[in-house]
Amino acid sequence: MSDGRHGTTRIDGNNTSSQPQGRKSIGTPKENKFKKGKEYCSVTCKLNSIYKDPLVRDEIRRSAREMQQIWMEAWHLVNLHTLRCLEDDISLPDYTDKTFYDHCCSCSATTSKTNLITRMNPELWESYRVYKEKRALAGLEEVRNLVDYSRLKAELCEQMVVNAGVMIRQHFAKRLRLYVHITFGGLDSNLDKKEKKKKALLVREIMYACYSTDETDVVEALQIRDALTPCGVEWSEQWIPWPNRIGENGLAFLRSIDLGVPRCG
Repeated sequence: MSDGRHGTTRIDGNNTSSQPQGRKSIGTPKENKFKKGKEYCSVTCKLNSIYKDPLVRDEIRRSAREMQQIWMEAWHLVNLHTLRCLEDDISLPDYTDKTFYDHCCSCSATTSKTNLITRMNPELWESYRVYKEKRALAGLEEVRNLVDYSRLKAELCEQMVVNAGVMIRQHFAKRLRLYVHITFGGLDSNLDKKEKKKKALLVREIMYACYSTDETDVVEALQIRDALTPCGVEWSEQWIPWPNRIGENGLAFLRSIDLGVPRCG
């Protein structure tokens, strides 16, 4: 029922009566501008304000430092192993395979199953042996007995797969150009001015061929195109390595981009 106040109702049992209706604040232009396009935000808090127990805080800090060290060392091993593969004509690893990163983390902080890598991935084990010697010379101690390491390692590997994909997609053109320079451009050679100009022209032709569908008779460009496409598939716009295309097509071609590794069979 109504008490005479304008535009108000209230349900009370079987009767209705008045209650003022609330209205949302429109917000200032500055607030609206801030909200536009924002889907989430993060809040940084001091650890002391969340956990009062000093023992808990110390354990969290220790675990965070150790996970950061494992993360750093695992990436060092990934880079060292990649460099060895390129220098020694070894097939590159599958950068989309979580197992590869699991092995790298297991080398950084050894577990009871670390020695199995000698049989499962002997080339990675050799890279680890080289890294281990350099780590000892640097005085860096291995992380040991990290609580719940198995679960933490699984999450770390998931993140490494994501990060590797992002880094490869966003920086692929720059790294491909460097690869072409090293392989065909005589980057580390002592060339005269005329030879350097000729090599630079070859590099430009190769890179142009990698980002176009125009016909080319440059053998080196055809080799790179072949490395960027699956076996038995002709070069087309679908395989031009733009970041979004790499994401759609996957990173499997990276295992054979080194021209010393056979493409098929």
